[in-house]
Amino acid sequence: MDFEVLAGEAMKMSHKLRSSPAGPAWGLLLGLVLTVAGGGLWLHAHAALDRADDLLAIAALLAGVFVLVYSARELRRCSRASRMHR
Repeated sequence: MDFEVLAGEAMKMSHKLRSSPAGPAWGLLLGLVLTVAGGGLWLHAHAALDRADDLLAIAALLAGVFVLVYSARELRRCSRASRMHR
């Protein structure tokens, strides 16, 4: 068999494969956990007046919000792409 024919068949098969949105769904969960943990750390840091915990809390909050927004965007993109291919 010719290599170009095999590559062409593989490319056609790859277009038929559908990926599941499990990654972005786990990302939403991780982002929510990070955001809640960062909020808890922030409240604790303000109660204890500890500057180091305050910086850690802000970092956790920012990371959580970033992961939440990115995962939501990927879920939306994934659902929009699946509607276009129907």
